[in-house]
Amino acid sequence: MRVWFSDLDNTLIYSHRHNIPLPKMTAEYYHDREQSYITDVTISFLQDFCHDEENCLVPLTTRTRQQYERLFPLRKRLVYRYALIENGAVLLDNGQPDEAWEKESFALAEETEPHLTAILSILEQYAESGHVHDIRPFMVYAKMQECPALEALLRESYSGRKIAVLYSGGKLYCLPSVFSKGNAVRRFCRRFTGRADTVIASGDSDFDVSMLTESDIALYPEGLCVPADEKRRNIPVSGFFADGMCTRLRKIFQELSENKRK
Repeated sequence: MRVWFSDLDNTLIYSHRHNIPLPKMTAEYYHDREQSYITDVTISFLQDFCHDEENCLVPLTTRTRQQYERLFPLRKRLVYRYALIENGAVLLDNGQPDEAWEKESFALAEETEPHLTAILSILEQYAESGHVHDIRPFMVYAKMQECPALEALLRESYSGRKIAVLYSGGKLYCLPSVFSKGNAVRRFCRRFTGRADTVIASGDSDFDVSMLTESDIALYPEGLCVPADEKRRNIPVSGFFADGMCTRLRKIFQELSENKRK
């Protein structure tokens, strides 16, 4: 079995703010407007991947459940069972939260919830009203311009208290460090994929590095720093990431199939 953990935004799908002069379809609507897209090349490859019963696609995203459910056009075109949202704190099984996973996540977050409450008050002092989002106990974040001084303050104050601080996509996220994407991969594999032959991971940002390092095959854009490991095949992709990644994976799968027949 091949298990493919993939980030969504800027990995498989792209915001309407990106000018993508390629054949594409709408992946998401927000307030009845087209919000994000996926190229024809990427959706075709994903459909082929999901069609094979020996493959398992697991989207692994920082999106909340509400944000994830906006991807109805994309999910309608693909058939997959599991998705990890809120940076892995929540596991969806056919669109519904897995109760055992959720119970474990609440237990993991119990120690850090008071810290998130304090951070929430700090973010409310820096970000505009309505731009601070409370997803406790799993995360809090604020849509805001990058503020290195605030990031440094939060990291200095809370890194020793098991809180991760990350800025990505115009948002400042604070979440328990136990909810890294890498830990989500480990949790998922312990529970579901004892017979996985190959673990694949793809992502474009610092959020994804821990996930990439847990894989056998890691795909990411050139410029993202991913530690080398002789046990893992690191594949930096040049050019437009989504289509380039799918082209590389198709070749890799052909190689694996040929080697298996030998």
